[in-house]
Amino acid sequence: MDQTEEGDNSAASTALACPSERELRVKCYCEENVWRLAHRRLSQKQHQDGIYYFVVFISNPQKCSPFFHQLASDNPYQACFWDYHVVLLQYKKQPKETDEKKTTCLIWDMDSYLPYPTPLQTYLQETFTHFTKNKHSTTNNEASEISKRMKAYAPLFRVIPAETYLSHFCSDRMHMYNIETKSWSSPPPLYDCIIARSCGDTVVDNQVSSSFGGSSNNNSGTTRTCGGTTDDKKEKANKDESKDGRSSNLHKYVDMSGPIDEFGGAICSSSVYGQIFSLDGLQRNFLRS
Repeated sequence: MDQTEEGDNSAASTALACPSERELRVKCYCEENVWRLAHRRLSQKQHQDGIYYFVVFISNPQKCSPFFHQLASDNPYQACFWDYHVVLLQYKKQPKETDEKKTTCLIWDMDSYLPYPTPLQTYLQETFTHFTKNKHSTTNNEASEISKRMKAYAPLFRVIPAETYLSHFCSDRMHMYNIETKSWSSPPPLYDCIIARSCGDTVVDNQVSSSFGGSSNNNSGTTRTCGGTTDDKKEKANKDESKDGRSSNLHKYVDMSGPIDEFGGAICSSSVYGQIFSLDGLQRNFLRS
């Protein structure tokens, strides 16, 4: 079923029927959680003049980035490593005649211990604390070496206008399904798969993990994946279609190999898959006065 059409068990209908936004959350299906959140907000006219919503995929070429304050970790101050994560960004531009700041940006992250929502600047500082505190060069050789090691795991941000994401995202959830064992990495949502009109586990070495105060031991509860697949399984899932003809373009949103905007240029709305920003580029684009 096309999820842009109404159906009793569609992602769209169940999102609107859900008692609260926080209850939209299905563990390990952040890309669908945010789709439903965006649909709910846009459908309920929570996008008044000057308010815009963007879906933000957070990952990197390594498909491994440390996040703090994530519910997947028992300790908010211990790093949780995601292969990717998805949040909703609300951007509000104030009228020029007001004395308030020209822009207000909020992040809606249902998987975070932080307040819901959290101002963008606070979210970035608290979630990616090592990258915001160590962005400037240092004369300390040991600290500099750690900084180089961290750089490879720095988050990148793929930003897509919410309306575009709602129209084009589709997922058959096969990235969460182990074909060999016929089992799910995490139980799937009970509502129907999201089918648009158009349409792995990350290994963390001990050295890198300790740099962020986390652990690479799966038993510690601090190394988690949002996608739940190995590269081989993901590649196979992306090539194959399920029996009823459904497919997925999730991997295209997660992929961070494209051009990166380091300077915060305008969002290119012509691309179905949005635009990739570095941490600095994201801040320059959405936090400029």
